[in-house]
Amino acid sequence: MKKEYLEIQRDIKKIEEKVKNRDVNAEDEKKLDELIVRKKELEEKFEEMRAKAEEGTKSKVNFDTRTKGNEEIEDRFATREYRKAFRDLMLKGEKIPRELRADAITLTSDIGDVIPTTIVEQIVNELEDIGDIYSRITKTEFAAGVDIPVNNLKPIATWVAEGEVAETQKSSTGVVSFSSYKLQVRIATSLIAATVSLDAFERLVAENIAEAMIKAIEKSVINGSGIGQPLGLVNDTDIENVIDFAVEDATWTGWKTKLFSNIPLGYRKKRNGVILVSPGTWDKYMDGLMDENGNPVYRYGTDVNGNDVYRFNGKTVVLTDELPSLDEAEAEEAFLIYVDLADYTFNSNMQITYKKYFDESTDQYIDKSTLIGDGKLADKNGAVILQKAAVAG
Repeated sequence: MKKEYLEIQRDIKKIEEKVKNRDVNAEDEKKLDELIVRKKELEEKFEEMRAKAEEGTKSKVNFDTRTKGNEEIEDRFATREYRKAFRDLMLKGEKIPRELRADAITLTSDIGDVIPTTIVEQIVNELEDIGDIYSRITKTEFAAGVDIPVNNLKPIATWVAEGEVAETQKSSTGVVSFSSYKLQVRIATSLIAATVSLDAFERLVAENIAEAMIKAIEKSVINGSGIGQPLGLVNDTDIENVIDFAVEDATWTGWKTKLFSNIPLGYRKKRNGVILVSPGTWDKYMDGLMDENGNPVYRYGTDVNGNDVYRFNGKTVVLTDELPSLDEAEAEEAFLIYVDLADYTFNSNMQITYKKYFDESTDQYIDKSTLIGDGKLADKNGAVILQKAAVAG
Protein backbone atom coordinates (compact mmCIF):
# COMPACT_ATOMS: atom_id res chain seq x y z
CA MET A 1 0.00 0.00 0.00
CA LYS A 2 2.86 2.38 0.81
CA LYS A 3 4.54 1.55 -2.52
CA GLU A 4 1.30 2.26 -4.39
CA TYR A 5 0.94 5.62 -2.60
CA LEU A 6 4.48 6.67 -3.55
CA GLU A 7 3.91 5.61 -7.17
CA ILE A 8 0.70 7.69 -7.28
CA GLN A 9 2.63 10.69 -5.93
CA ARG A 10 5.23 10.30 -8.67
CA ASP A 11 2.60 9.88 -11.41
CA ILE A 12 0.76 13.01 -10.25
CA LYS A 13 4.00 15.01 -10.34
CA LYS A 14 4.68 13.79 -13.89
CA ILE A 15 1.26 14.98 -15.06
CA GLU A 16 1.76 18.29 -13.23
CA GLU A 17 4.99 18.74 -15.22
CA LYS A 18 3.01 18.12 -18.41
CA VAL A 19 0.51 20.79 -17.31
CA LYS A 20 3.33 23.27 -16.77
CA ASN A 21 4.64 22.50 -20.26
CA ARG A 22 1.11 22.65 -21.73
CA ASP A 23 1.51 19.10 -23.00
CA VAL A 24 -1.61 17.36 -21.66
CA ASN A 25 -4.45 15.53 -23.34
CA ALA A 26 -7.82 14.13 -22.35
CA GLU A 27 -6.27 10.82 -21.30
CA ASP A 28 -3.88 12.64 -18.91
CA GLU A 29 -6.80 14.56 -17.43
CA LYS A 30 -8.78 11.36 -16.86
CA LYS A 31 -5.76 9.61 -15.31
CA LEU A 32 -5.14 12.57 -13.00
CA ASP A 33 -8.73 12.42 -11.71
CA GLU A 34 -8.35 8.69 -11.02
CA LEU A 35 -5.03 9.19 -9.26
CA ILE A 36 -6.40 11.92 -7.01
CA VAL A 37 -9.37 9.74 -6.02
CA ARG A 38 -7.13 6.75 -5.24
CA LYS A 39 -4.67 8.96 -3.34
CA LYS A 40 -7.49 10.25 -1.15
CA GLU A 41 -8.65 6.68 -0.47
CA LEU A 42 -5.17 5.64 0.62
CA GLU A 43 -4.73 8.73 2.80
CA GLU A 44 -8.01 7.96 4.56
CA LYS A 45 -6.82 4.38 5.10
CA PHE A 46 -3.47 5.62 6.46
CA GLU A 47 -5.28 8.00 8.81
CA GLU A 48 -7.49 5.17 10.04
CA MET A 49 -4.43 2.97 10.69
CA ARG A 50 -2.58 5.83 12.40
CA ALA A 51 -5.57 6.49 14.66
CA LYS A 52 -5.66 2.83 15.66
CA ALA A 53 -1.93 2.84 16.38
CA GLU A 54 -2.19 5.97 18.50
CA GLU A 55 -5.20 4.60 20.38
CA GLY A 56 -3.14 1.59 21.37
CA THR A 57 -0.26 3.68 22.70
CA LYS A 58 -2.01 6.56 24.43
CA SER A 59 -0.65 7.10 27.90
CA LYS A 60 -0.39 9.74 30.52
CA VAL A 61 3.06 9.82 32.05
CA ASN A 62 4.39 12.01 34.81
CA PHE A 63 7.96 11.06 35.61
CA ASP A 64 8.95 14.42 37.07
CA THR A 65 9.62 13.42 40.65
CA ARG A 66 12.76 15.47 40.95
CA THR A 67 11.17 18.79 41.96
CA LYS A 68 8.12 19.89 43.83
CA GLY A 69 7.70 23.65 43.63
CA ASN A 70 11.10 25.07 44.56
CA GLU A 71 11.96 22.01 46.63
CA GLU A 72 14.17 19.34 45.10
CA ILE A 73 13.20 15.80 45.97
CA GLU A 74 14.80 12.46 45.28
CA ASP A 75 14.42 10.80 41.87
CA ARG A 76 13.04 7.44 42.96
CA PHE A 77 14.21 5.79 39.74
CA ALA A 78 17.82 6.73 40.53
CA THR A 79 17.92 5.26 44.05
CA ARG A 80 20.11 2.25 44.66
CA GLU A 81 17.11 0.42 46.16
CA TYR A 82 15.06 0.83 42.97
CA ARG A 83 18.05 -0.12 40.81
CA LYS A 84 18.54 -3.35 42.76
CA ALA A 85 14.82 -4.12 42.55
CA PHE A 86 14.98 -3.62 38.78
CA ARG A 87 17.91 -6.01 38.52
CA ASP A 88 15.94 -8.63 40.47
CA LEU A 89 13.01 -8.07 38.10
CA MET A 90 15.17 -8.73 35.04
CA LEU A 91 17.17 -11.66 36.37
CA LYS A 92 14.67 -13.38 38.66
CA GLY A 93 11.30 -12.07 37.53
CA GLU A 94 10.60 -10.62 41.00
CA LYS A 95 8.04 -7.82 40.83
CA ILE A 96 9.21 -4.37 41.92
CA PRO A 97 7.67 -3.53 45.33
CA ARG A 98 4.72 -1.15 45.12
CA GLU A 99 6.36 1.40 47.43
CA LEU A 100 9.21 1.83 44.94
CA ARG A 101 6.95 2.40 41.94
CA ALA A 102 5.70 5.84 40.88
CA ASP A 103 2.14 6.50 42.05
CA ALA A 104 1.62 9.12 39.34
CA ILE A 105 2.34 6.81 36.42
CA THR A 106 -0.57 5.69 34.26
CA LEU A 107 0.47 3.55 31.31
CA THR A 108 -1.08 0.99 29.03
CA SER A 109 -0.81 -2.43 30.61
CA ASP A 110 1.72 -3.81 28.13
CA ILE A 111 4.45 -1.26 28.86
CA GLY A 112 5.59 -2.16 32.37
CA ASP A 113 8.10 -0.78 34.87
CA VAL A 114 10.35 2.24 34.44
CA ILE A 115 14.01 1.58 33.68
CA PRO A 116 16.24 3.28 36.31
CA THR A 117 17.47 6.78 35.50
CA THR A 118 21.12 5.72 35.68
CA ILE A 119 20.60 3.13 32.93
CA VAL A 120 18.69 5.61 30.74
CA GLU A 121 21.54 8.12 31.05
CA GLN A 122 24.01 5.44 29.95
CA ILE A 123 21.75 4.52 27.02
CA VAL A 124 21.59 8.15 25.86
CA ASN A 125 25.38 8.44 26.07
CA GLU A 126 25.75 5.23 24.06
CA LEU A 127 23.36 6.53 21.40
CA GLU A 128 25.28 9.79 21.09
CA ASP A 129 28.64 7.99 20.90
CA ILE A 130 27.86 5.22 18.41
CA GLY A 131 25.08 6.74 16.29
CA ASP A 132 26.47 8.70 13.33
CA ILE A 133 22.92 9.70 12.39
CA TYR A 134 21.27 9.85 15.83
CA SER A 135 23.99 12.09 17.23
CA ARG A 136 23.26 14.67 14.51
CA ILE A 137 19.44 14.85 14.64
CA THR A 138 17.47 17.22 16.91
CA LYS A 139 15.86 15.74 20.04
CA THR A 140 12.73 17.29 21.56
CA GLU A 141 10.18 16.48 24.28
CA PHE A 142 6.93 17.96 22.94
CA ALA A 143 3.61 16.43 23.93
CA ALA A 144 2.25 14.01 21.34
CA GLY A 145 -0.51 15.29 19.05
CA VAL A 146 0.35 18.99 19.49
CA ASP A 147 1.02 21.06 16.35
CA ILE A 148 4.48 22.64 16.68
CA PRO A 149 5.25 25.61 14.37
CA VAL A 150 8.38 24.97 12.33
CA ASN A 151 9.74 28.30 13.59
CA ASN A 152 9.71 26.87 17.11
CA LEU A 153 11.99 24.10 15.94
CA LYS A 154 14.13 26.47 13.87
CA PRO A 155 14.10 29.88 15.61
CA ILE A 156 14.99 33.06 13.73
CA ALA A 157 17.29 35.80 15.06
CA THR A 158 16.25 39.47 14.54
CA TRP A 159 17.98 42.82 15.06
CA VAL A 160 16.37 45.01 17.74
CA ALA A 161 17.00 48.52 19.03
CA GLU A 162 18.72 49.09 22.38
CA GLY A 163 16.34 48.50 25.28
CA GLU A 164 13.89 46.51 23.19
CA VAL A 165 13.33 42.77 22.81
CA ALA A 166 12.53 40.67 19.79
CA GLU A 167 8.85 39.94 19.23
CA THR A 168 7.59 36.42 19.71
CA GLN A 169 7.79 34.61 16.40
CA LYS A 170 4.17 34.22 15.40
CA SER A 171 4.54 33.53 11.70
CA SER A 172 5.34 30.03 10.55
CA THR A 173 5.94 28.29 7.26
CA GLY A 174 4.16 25.20 8.58
CA VAL A 175 3.61 22.96 11.57
CA VAL A 176 4.92 19.59 12.70
CA SER A 177 2.81 17.21 14.78
CA PHE A 178 4.32 14.21 16.55
CA SER A 179 2.52 10.97 17.34
CA SER A 180 3.17 8.38 20.06
CA TYR A 181 4.74 5.35 18.42
CA LYS A 182 6.20 2.45 20.39
CA LEU A 183 9.76 1.36 19.74
CA GLN A 184 10.30 -2.03 21.38
CA VAL A 185 13.62 -3.70 22.07
CA ARG A 186 14.23 -7.30 23.08
CA ILE A 187 16.95 -7.40 25.76
CA ALA A 188 19.35 -10.32 25.71
CA THR A 189 19.26 -11.11 29.43
CA SER A 190 21.16 -14.33 28.79
CA LEU A 191 24.22 -12.15 28.29
CA ILE A 192 23.82 -10.49 31.69
CA ALA A 193 22.44 -13.29 33.85
CA ALA A 194 25.85 -14.09 35.32
CA THR A 195 26.69 -10.47 36.13
CA VAL A 196 27.27 -9.87 39.83
CA SER A 197 27.93 -6.15 40.42
CA LEU A 198 25.11 -3.65 39.97
CA ASP A 199 27.25 -1.23 37.95
CA ALA A 200 28.36 -3.94 35.52
CA PHE A 201 24.78 -5.18 35.20
CA GLU A 202 23.49 -1.68 34.36
CA ARG A 203 26.28 -1.07 31.85
CA LEU A 204 25.49 -4.28 29.95
CA VAL A 205 21.75 -3.57 29.95
CA ALA A 206 22.45 -0.09 28.55
CA GLU A 207 24.69 -1.50 25.83
CA ASN A 208 22.09 -4.09 24.83
CA ILE A 209 19.26 -1.56 24.61
CA ALA A 210 21.33 1.15 22.93
CA GLU A 211 22.62 -1.15 20.21
CA ALA A 212 19.10 -2.24 19.27
CA MET A 213 17.59 1.24 19.59
CA ILE A 214 20.23 2.96 17.49
CA LYS A 215 19.64 0.54 14.61
CA ALA A 216 15.87 1.03 14.77
CA ILE A 217 15.94 4.84 15.14
CA GLU A 218 18.53 5.42 12.41
CA LYS A 219 16.70 3.05 10.07
CA SER A 220 13.46 4.98 10.64
CA VAL A 221 15.18 8.33 9.97
CA ILE A 222 15.97 7.08 6.46
CA ASN A 223 13.28 4.51 5.63
CA GLY A 224 10.47 5.01 8.18
CA SER A 225 7.00 4.68 6.65
CA GLY A 226 5.30 7.23 8.93
CA ILE A 227 2.66 4.62 9.81
CA GLY A 228 3.23 3.27 13.32
CA GLN A 229 6.78 4.63 13.14
CA PRO A 230 8.62 7.89 12.30
CA LEU A 231 8.51 9.25 8.75
CA GLY A 232 11.82 8.61 6.98
CA LEU A 233 13.52 10.89 4.50
CA VAL A 234 13.04 8.67 1.43
CA ASN A 235 9.28 8.40 2.09
CA ASP A 236 8.69 12.10 2.76
CA THR A 237 6.77 13.15 -0.36
CA ASP A 238 7.04 16.83 0.62
CA ILE A 239 10.74 16.83 -0.27
CA GLU A 240 10.72 18.40 -3.73
CA ASN A 241 14.40 18.09 -4.68
CA VAL A 242 14.30 14.50 -5.97
CA ILE A 243 16.76 14.14 -8.85
CA ASP A 244 17.19 11.30 -11.35
CA PHE A 245 20.79 10.05 -11.45
CA ALA A 246 22.12 7.37 -13.80
CA VAL A 247 25.24 5.25 -13.41
CA GLU A 248 26.88 7.22 -16.23
CA ASP A 249 26.33 10.42 -14.19
CA ALA A 250 28.80 9.18 -11.56
CA THR A 251 31.56 11.50 -12.79
CA TRP A 252 32.72 14.75 -11.23
CA THR A 253 30.59 16.68 -13.74
CA GLY A 254 27.58 14.51 -12.91
CA TRP A 255 27.95 14.88 -9.13
CA LYS A 256 28.42 18.62 -9.54
CA THR A 257 25.41 19.20 -11.78
CA LYS A 258 22.99 16.61 -10.37
CA LEU A 259 23.79 16.88 -6.65
CA PHE A 260 25.61 20.04 -5.59
CA SER A 261 23.93 22.42 -8.05
CA ASN A 262 20.52 21.39 -6.64
CA ILE A 263 21.39 22.31 -3.05
CA PRO A 264 19.91 25.78 -2.33
CA LEU A 265 22.64 28.33 -1.63
CA GLY A 266 21.60 28.94 1.98
CA TYR A 267 21.82 25.22 2.71
CA ARG A 268 24.97 24.67 0.67
CA LYS A 269 26.87 26.89 3.08
CA LYS A 270 25.67 25.02 6.17
CA ARG A 271 28.54 23.18 7.77
CA ASN A 272 26.22 20.52 9.22
CA GLY A 273 24.94 19.25 5.88
CA VAL A 274 25.90 15.59 5.29
CA ILE A 275 25.73 13.12 2.44
CA LEU A 276 24.05 9.82 3.39
CA VAL A 277 25.16 7.05 1.08
CA SER A 278 25.91 3.32 1.11
CA PRO A 279 29.48 2.01 1.39
CA GLY A 280 29.06 0.45 -2.07
CA THR A 281 28.37 3.80 -3.74
CA TRP A 282 31.17 5.54 -1.85
CA ASP A 283 33.78 2.89 -2.60
CA LYS A 284 32.98 2.55 -6.31
CA TYR A 285 31.83 5.98 -7.45
CA MET A 286 33.09 8.62 -4.97
CA ASP A 287 36.31 7.47 -3.28
CA GLY A 288 39.28 8.39 -5.47
CA LEU A 289 37.33 10.77 -7.76
CA MET A 290 39.24 13.71 -9.31
CA ASP A 291 37.92 16.99 -10.70
CA GLU A 292 38.62 18.31 -14.20
CA ASN A 293 41.98 19.69 -13.01
CA GLY A 294 43.13 16.42 -11.49
CA ASN A 295 42.50 17.49 -7.90
CA PRO A 296 40.89 14.98 -5.52
CA VAL A 297 37.30 15.84 -4.49
CA TYR A 298 37.29 13.13 -1.83
CA ARG A 299 39.00 13.11 1.56
CA TYR A 300 39.19 10.55 4.32
CA GLY A 301 40.99 10.25 7.61
CA THR A 302 40.27 9.64 11.29
CA ASP A 303 38.90 11.78 14.10
CA VAL A 304 40.35 12.15 17.61
CA ASN A 305 38.65 8.90 18.64
CA GLY A 306 40.13 6.94 15.77
CA ASN A 307 36.85 6.73 13.82
CA ASP A 308 36.93 6.94 10.02
CA VAL A 309 35.88 10.32 8.58
CA TYR A 310 34.87 10.70 4.92
CA ARG A 311 34.35 13.93 2.94
CA PHE A 312 33.22 14.61 -0.63
CA ASN A 313 33.60 18.08 -2.13
CA GLY A 314 33.95 19.43 1.39
CA LYS A 315 30.78 17.74 2.73
CA THR A 316 30.82 15.12 5.46
CA VAL A 317 29.83 11.68 4.20
CA VAL A 318 27.93 9.33 6.55
CA LEU A 319 27.98 5.72 5.36
CA THR A 320 24.81 3.72 5.99
CA ASP A 321 23.50 0.28 5.06
CA GLU A 322 19.94 1.65 5.01
CA LEU A 323 20.36 2.94 1.45
CA PRO A 324 21.06 0.70 -1.56
CA SER A 325 24.14 1.29 -3.67
CA LEU A 326 23.79 3.01 -7.04
CA ASP A 327 24.27 -0.37 -8.73
CA GLU A 328 21.73 -2.21 -6.53
CA ALA A 329 19.02 0.47 -6.53
CA GLU A 330 15.93 -0.12 -8.63
CA ALA A 331 14.58 2.54 -10.99
CA GLU A 332 13.31 5.60 -9.07
CA GLU A 333 14.70 4.23 -5.77
CA ALA A 334 16.64 6.66 -3.57
CA PHE A 335 20.32 5.83 -3.12
CA LEU A 336 21.79 9.11 -1.77
CA ILE A 337 20.49 11.91 0.45
CA TYR A 338 21.98 15.31 1.19
CA VAL A 339 20.46 16.81 4.35
CA ASP A 340 21.27 18.75 7.48
CA LEU A 341 20.28 16.09 10.00
CA ALA A 342 19.70 18.81 12.62
CA ASP A 343 16.55 19.58 10.59
CA TYR A 344 15.23 16.09 11.43
CA THR A 345 13.50 16.03 14.83
CA PHE A 346 13.10 12.95 17.00
CA ASN A 347 10.50 13.65 19.67
CA SER A 348 10.59 11.53 22.84
CA ASN A 349 11.03 12.00 26.58
CA MET A 350 13.56 9.10 26.47
CA GLN A 351 11.85 7.49 29.45
CA ILE A 352 12.18 3.82 28.74
CA THR A 353 10.07 1.10 30.32
CA TYR A 354 10.61 -2.63 30.73
CA LYS A 355 8.40 -5.67 31.03
CA LYS A 356 9.21 -9.33 31.59
CA TYR A 357 6.60 -11.92 30.63
CA PHE A 358 6.29 -15.58 29.72
CA ASP A 359 5.29 -16.50 26.18
CA GLU A 360 3.18 -19.65 26.36
CA SER A 361 3.51 -20.29 22.62
CA THR A 362 7.32 -20.54 22.78
CA ASP A 363 7.81 -21.52 26.45
CA GLN A 364 10.24 -18.61 26.81
CA TYR A 365 10.61 -15.59 29.02
CA ILE A 366 10.53 -12.40 26.95
CA ASP A 367 12.33 -9.25 28.09
CA LYS A 368 10.81 -6.24 26.33
CA SER A 369 11.84 -2.59 26.60
CA THR A 370 9.64 0.20 25.20
CA LEU A 371 10.26 3.81 24.17
CA ILE A 372 7.50 6.18 23.04
CA GLY A 373 8.58 8.55 20.26
CA ASP A 374 8.16 9.90 16.73
CA GLY A 375 10.30 11.73 14.19
CA LYS A 376 10.13 13.71 10.96
CA LEU A 377 11.97 16.30 8.90
CA ALA A 378 10.98 19.82 9.96
CA ASP A 379 12.71 21.85 7.23
CA LYS A 380 12.46 20.09 3.87
CA ASN A 381 13.84 22.89 1.68
CA GLY A 382 17.51 21.95 2.03
CA ALA A 383 17.19 18.21 1.41
CA VAL A 384 18.22 16.68 -1.91
CA ILE A 385 17.51 13.05 -2.81
CA LEU A 386 19.20 11.28 -5.70
CA GLN A 387 17.19 8.38 -7.15
CA LYS A 388 18.33 5.96 -9.78
CA ALA A 389 17.16 7.03 -13.20
CA ALA A 390 14.91 4.66 -15.14
CA VAL A 391 16.58 3.04 -18.13
CA ALA A 392 15.35 4.66 -21.35
CA GLY A 393 13.25 2.54 -23.63
